[in-house]
Amino acid sequence: MTERVYYTSDATDGRAQIIACTAEADGRYAIELDRTLFHPQGGGQPADRGWIAGQVVETVVVRGERVLHILSQPLPLGEVEMKIDASARQLHARLHSAGHLLGLAGEQLGWQPVKAHHWPGEGRITFASRNSAALPDASALLALVKGMAGAGLTASGDVR
Repeated sequence: MTERVYYTSDATDGRAQIIACTAEADGRYAIELDRTLFHPQGGGQPADRGWIAGQVVETVVVRGERVLHILSQPLPLGEVEMKIDASARQLHARLHSAGHLLGLAGEQLGWQPVKAHHWPGEGRITFASRNSAALPDASALLALVKGMAGAGLTASGDVR
């Protein structure tokens, strides 16, 4: 099982041990670390980008209790350096947070967010009407979001 350091730390560089390197059916390699800083794809946002031992991490996925880092080349077992692309992580986090603000604003106008996609250049949220709520005016939605953004709200989470 991989220790998911990204739950408790915003660090963008660190060290870990490669505990498994497995060939994938598509010719790439799944690298399992004992601990990871890399946030996997999920929750409507893309995986962190970065490098392990200087090799580009193409994506990060969760399979059961394992967090796997997909690379084009195999790596030997042992200690490695992890480096996250900090600017990409910040962009993904900002888009994800903005999506939550939009979702909350939609709820205040009688709409329930049911699906979200917070990727750069293609962000969207799908809402379902609660109690036959009228379609909100975009300016009303924007006003609510701007009000929340200016309120100094802080991000928090619950790791389950």
